[in-house]
Amino acid sequence: MSNENLTLPEIFDRVTSQYSSNIFCKIVKENSTEEVTFGRLRETVLKTAGLIRREGAKEGDYIVLLAGNRFEWAVCYFAIISLGAVAVPLNPEYSGGEIKNLLLSSEAKILITSAGIYKKKINEEVRKDLNKIILLDGEDTDAGRRVISFSETNGIEPLENFYRVKPQDCASLI
Repeated sequence: MSNENLTLPEIFDRVTSQYSSNIFCKIVKENSTEEVTFGRLRETVLKTAGLIRREGAKEGDYIVLLAGNRFEWAVCYFAIISLGAVAVPLNPEYSGGEIKNLLLSSEAKILITSAGIYKKKINEEVRKDLNKIILLDGEDTDAGRRVISFSETNGIEPLENFYRVKPQDCASLI
């Protein structure tokens, strides 16, 4: 790569295209280890970005990412910034009150979290202020809530290309 002013989505686009068959990470499962290539990462990020866009996210929107260390965290982070939205990563060890304050003060439109954190730490007051909640695992069976499952990416058309953010655009609010 040359010394030009590249944005994170541009770097991600170049690296995942150029090294698509190389291993990005290994996911340790109960009885096995799964290798994930840069190509699969790219495909998963584009589908996830398509899901997040379908749910109403647009450039400049704040999207909270509240999850532990997992493959889907990286996927969601790159999907968010690939849309030109702003990722707001929160520590899942924060208390429910801290999470509530940060969600409200960030004016987030969407929360992406795990089912366990959602059930333990996201109360009804916080839920009503969000346009959408995307669960990385499991589903919320309570009808009427704006909660969808990450598994819905399976039926999503992937984003065709990455949003062209400018070098001065904010990628993350920490």
